[in-house]
Amino acid sequence: QNATIIINPTNPTITGRVTPTPTRPPNVSPTPRPSVTSPPDGLPYRAFSNDSYWNTPMPINAPIDSRSAVYIADSQNSSHTQNYLRFTAAPGTSQGFGQPIYWASPSDKLYTISDGNLTVQVHIPRGAAPASGSDGQITIYDQSTNQVVGMSGASYNSSSDTWHVSGSIDRYMLNSNGLDRRVSGSNSNNNYGHRGITTAVRAVRLDEVQAGVIRHRLACFWWATGTQTVNHYWPMAGDEGSKGGIVPEGIVIRIKPSVNLASRGLSAPALVIAKALQDYGCMIGDNSGSGNRLKLELNEAAWRNIGLTYDALAPIPWSDWEFIQGGYNP
Repeated sequence: QNATIIINPTNPTITGRVTPTPTRPPNVSPTPRPSVTSPPDGLPYRAFSNDSYWNTPMPINAPIDSRSAVYIADSQNSSHTQNYLRFTAAPGTSQGFGQPIYWASPSDKLYTISDGNLTVQVHIPRGAAPASGSDGQITIYDQSTNQVVGMSGASYNSSSDTWHVSGSIDRYMLNSNGLDRRVSGSNSNNNYGHRGITTAVRAVRLDEVQAGVIRHRLACFWWATGTQTVNHYWPMAGDEGSKGGIVPEGIVIRIKPSVNLASRGLSAPALVIAKALQDYGCMIGDNSGSGNRLKLELNEAAWRNIGLTYDALAPIPWSDWEFIQGGYNP
């Protein structure tokens, strides 16, 4: 049975819940793997305090970056990107770089994991698995220990029942403001990693789209970032250096407030995502190597069931976007 999303014609957000809402989403890759565990019951969970930078919408009159037009023109270059924001791990495309997201419970085993710089103790559900791509990423929400943990280069050894990380770990406390301890304004010395972009915003969560609202900023992957003007903007604590592009990491791009999303013929799930991209924007925080992208939670079957496609944002070309002034704090 296909999921049904109800649109309120007077409000371009989705007002109805998706029916049915899967409690145990099906396997999401051609090879056998565990189902991604569901978030807690009720409204979609939102990490961090209500006044967090990540949870604060951009004002309609937010200052526009002086190089916005240059950055938009860079996005319109067909040799760099298609003329719209694409989804990583959309149905029918490679699933290796989607983001597996798991919700731990206090009864799950508590693992101690280190990347050499940061050591965390986090509950991880049995059967959890990282993405199959070379990044090997995974996200764990562990409300019992008040943290959301992201890992890259993650692997699980079933013989020893241990987790290892060949890449890096980022950990942010759920009741904090979500800013890395290395940047101004952070209110938790335990917040650290991934150059200041928490794993909580690095992928579109399925349950949020099903519920019809995403209430926080997201992070986008750019075809290539650069350090021509600055290395990076607050609240990022670092960057990948020059990757051959011109857009600095940490800057936020949004759909212009003047764009009437309801008139663009977007699918229901695309409308939910587009509304978040208009209200909160998307921070450029990483390189994709191929096109400008927004990563999806790993669950191909469920995304297909609600009708999200790889090109769902094609009705919103780059001319409908603008860059907020770098380092702006709403």
